[in-house]
Amino acid sequence: MAQLAVARALPACSSPAARTRRVRRSNHQGLAGGAPWLAAGRCRHRCRHRAAAGLFGGLFGGGSSSSASGTEEELEPLETDEGGLMVALDVSSSASLDGSSEEPFGPLALLAVGFAAHEFERLRVLLHEEMEAEMVKLVPASVAMLEGSLGSALEQEPVPAFEQAPLGTRRVVFLSGMYAAEVMETISAFREAGVPETVFAAAVPNNWERVLRELVQEVYADHAAMKRQRQQQQQQQQQQQQQQQQQQQQQQ
Repeated sequence: MAQLAVARALPACSSPAARTRRVRRSNHQGLAGGAPWLAAGRCRHRCRHRAAAGLFGGLFGGGSSSSASGTEEELEPLETDEGGLMVALDVSSSASLDGSSEEPFGPLALLAVGFAAHEFERLRVLLHEEMEAEMVKLVPASVAMLEGSLGSALEQEPVPAFEQAPLGTRRVVFLSGMYAAEVMETISAFREAGVPETVFAAAVPNNWERVLRELVQEVYADHAAMKRQRQQQQQQQQQQQQQQQQQQQQQQ
């Protein structure tokens, strides 16, 4: 089962206000065919952008849904609680990403933090033109948003004009209002299309009221820690393989 990254969270939020933020969409929109916007434009997207040709294989058939690296390990685990608990995404699930509800949580939107102007424009073209996902709101995080909550940034109306983030702000994309299959297809499309190195995280009730600046720092720190852990595991595996080869040579 593939995995993907979600942000650090506070204790669960079950207030009426939080419950009203859930997006009610019929299961056939978010489950049977994967992301509904991807189904509409997948043929044209394949012809236009060869790099993203494999992203539809998992749900639509006729290709590979692997990431650019050829493995699913590029999709880090979702983090859904204060203790750093990581949860695998079930692409067949019609529930929310954190399993707290039967519907996706939050508005159907992406919040882009830490991107340069030309990078954000690339995200917009990919999402709204190549993927034909005009219904997914793409919000550029402003300096003021960084001091507010994740929820207030995602609910920003109207969508503000692009504003350059402070130097050193990490690139993080927060996904909201999607089923697991939709999240994975969207992230795969971004990575297959060569978007600059980005950490992806999901908006869930537990992180909705978190200060965005703090959340970005924690998400990136967790991502870096997991990356180091993977590198150490790879090094250990390589060392074990080398030792096994040496032992085989000695026996011969």
